[in-house]
Amino acid sequence: MRTQFPCKVTLSIDGRRVATKKGIHSKDPNDPGQVVGVVILAGKGEAERAITAAKEAFHGWRDTDPHGRAEYPFKAGAVARKMRRELAPLQVCEVGKN
Repeated sequence: MRTQFPCKVTLSIDGRRVATKKGIHSKDPNDPGQVVGVVILAGKGEAERAITAAKEAFHGWRDTDPHGRAEYPFKAGAVARKMRRELAPLQVCEVGKN
């Protein structure tokens, strides 16, 4: 698992992955020299694009049947369960339990 570090978490704006030059480094508390993940930070431009995209998507989401909206958390949970063998080691290292 360590060869896959750091895990990079990009922004998602209007369905597209967005990377910037700034990020927050999440370090292994057991080994502070080991960066476990990098979470990309948004600047003003990215925030404005995200707000615009959210406003444009709002009416479609608002008009979506509540049962259809409720499916999204279940789909996310299914993806997380499929990825559990990849996610568990990352979570363990991030909290220093290795």
